[in-house]
Amino acid sequence: MRVAELVEAASHELIAEMEKATPPGAVAKNAPETIPDLLCEFARQLAAQIPVLNHSTRWDRDGWREGIGRRDDLRDDAKAALLEAVARLGNLVSAGELSRGQIFQLRLDEDPILFFLGAMAWGYPEHGYGWWRVATIANRYSVDDLRNRLQRQIAAAAESPLDAWEAWSSIARLRGLGTAFASKLAYFAGTNPETGRGGPLIADRNTAWAIWAFAEDLDHSRTDPKRYVRYVDTLQRWAGGGRADELEHALFRLGPRVIKRWEQELLVRGESGGSA
Repeated sequence: MRVAELVEAASHELIAEMEKATPPGAVAKNAPETIPDLLCEFARQLAAQIPVLNHSTRWDRDGWREGIGRRDDLRDDAKAALLEAVARLGNLVSAGELSRGQIFQLRLDEDPILFFLGAMAWGYPEHGYGWWRVATIANRYSVDDLRNRLQRQIAAAAESPLDAWEAWSSIARLRGLGTAFASKLAYFAGTNPETGRGGPLIADRNTAWAIWAFAEDLDHSRTDPKRYVRYVDTLQRWAGGGRADELEHALFRLGPRVIKRWEQELLVRGESGGSA
């Protein structure tokens, strides 16, 4: 079964189970007991086809280099630092693809700007506007300040998910770096790549909608620190001794289908999504 077919089958089964346990118009406070088992089984099947460390995205090195290079509003020091990071990342990556495993390796580098740029590049589609976002963020700070803030976020992610949240949202905040990408940086900085456990997890629109649909007491996992920590703890618990990031990857894959179905339900209820 191809990945798209696997995702479709898993999302259909999970949503059907959710709706069986939670009639239309009702509000579930906890996931039905079958949901964690179904999610774990989908994550296992997904990992058999795409091991989570091999989860890759396309990266257009030349597009990033050219885009950053033609930003006339960039300070010279910011442009130089970013172009150096693009060049170094390009030397480390083959075939224009970035994998989770490769981004984990970047955290060993002495320059946090390379790590930051790599995590951002992995998180954006090949022809997205990632280079613009990275350049805009970098241009708001001196290069030294940018490195210092990134180092503080990286260090906090190694402590705990809550420390990571506090660092990216206040203590070492970078304007323009919201939860979706700050949590990616924190995940790569703080989670054990060998076990997929022990640190922050990615929380973006897809994961937030999916976990909210299957366990509504986990809404606002990307906007509230307590719920974010509960989201991470829940996936650690559901994973048992396995990789929690495999469950996060499964939620990410399920998200678009869950969003489509749940938005239909919210229209019927006349509500708006708590995690949209």
